[in-house]
Amino acid sequence: MLAIVVRGNSGTVTWFRQAVGHSSYNWVCSRDGFVVVPPKTPAQLESVLVAMAQHSLAFTGTLAQVVQLDI
Repeated sequence: MLAIVVRGNSGTVTWFRQAVGHSSYNWVCSRDGFVVVPPKTPAQLESVLVAMAQHSLAFTGTLAQVVQLDI
């Protein structure tokens, strides 16, 4: 299972990949179930990462560390 852990000054948020088809995944926030759809092109990558970071800020305050884990 692939997960992203975001640590901030007032907490942590974990994002996990959820299958939505044969080879498609969404990123889901474990705190509230907020879903971010991965980019279909490299040009969309920044907007997806910004969406995940901004949503994480609501739970963690200032971002301190982001770690990807394959567990």
